[in-house]
Amino acid sequence: MALGADLGGTKINLVLADQAGRVVSQVIQRTEAHLGLEAVLTNLYAGIRLVLQQAGETSAMADTEDIRGLLQALRQQGKMVIGLGIGVAGVVSQSDAVVQEAPNLDWRDVPLRDLVAARTGLPVWLENDTNAAALGEFWYGAGRETMNMVYLGIGTGIGGGIILDGKLYRGCSGGAGEIGHLVVEPLGPACGSGHPGCLEAMVSGRAIARMAREAAAQGQGPALLQLAGGDLNRITGETVTLALKENDPTALAIVSRAGAYLGMGLASVINLLNPALIVIGGGVAESLGEPLLKAAWPEVEQRAFPGLCKPVQLVRAELKGNSQVLGAAGLVHRAGLY
Repeated sequence: MALGADLGGTKINLVLADQAGRVVSQVIQRTEAHLGLEAVLTNLYAGIRLVLQQAGETSAMADTEDIRGLLQALRQQGKMVIGLGIGVAGVVSQSDAVVQEAPNLDWRDVPLRDLVAARTGLPVWLENDTNAAALGEFWYGAGRETMNMVYLGIGTGIGGGIILDGKLYRGCSGGAGEIGHLVVEPLGPACGSGHPGCLEAMVSGRAIARMAREAAAQGQGPALLQLAGGDLNRITGETVTLALKENDPTALAIVSRAGAYLGMGLASVINLLNPALIVIGGGVAESLGEPLLKAAWPEVEQRAFPGLCKPVQLVRAELKGNSQVLGAAGLVHRAGLY
């Protein structure tokens, strides 16, 4: 079995999984990034202990809370844990296994692999979280039957992962896959990284919430304001999801607009990479998936070459919230193959 961790700015999702990507045990911990690196590591180790304890026989696991002791107890039960994969929302240096920059964690140049390996005694693999999600879907989810696919994670921001000829494509310095920063509206607002009019600025959860607040401020969509308790600042992406379930026309117009921008970006991806499959994941895709993709496809057909558009499939992630963490666990099982 392998441990997998999806280390995000808000929560740490941890699993113990077998070689087929089946979850043996799972725990979600708070990250508490605002308390600093040591607090995040403390929460990570606490989560590892809990997920190991869940996987063993209760009587045998109750005598220790030490990670190495728990690993030994599992081995005595015939359950071998061979390593830990970690997906991190940031820039990861593969050469020296350092998290060079993780804005949501406020980290720079953190030698995460060595720190965690020293504490757990396990081999540790690091990967960018969206790359891990792409690998998770490729190995265990929607991409199992293809060799060329693109994963697009739409949440608070937007990230991407590219699989070419069965291998993760990282680019010359490890930064490939920033599909969220393709420009679709040159005069549009800036994303959190300061890039005007990119996909992240026009389609992400933040973008959808911004469009909803703008609409409500102009007197449109009274349902949005009502769901937010009359406070414009409390309108979020979740507010739009709730309004959409009530067939609110303003919410539908917002999602349709975001979907159209998504289609523009996907057309560029198709024209550039000619993938067989595009997998859409992330929290926004889970909550707004069908209306969003329905609005995207006409733009794809209009802007992508027909010969490239025809063979591509556009689907939602099968693993949903576990794409990243199962991809991280898969790094251990498939070391050297990605």
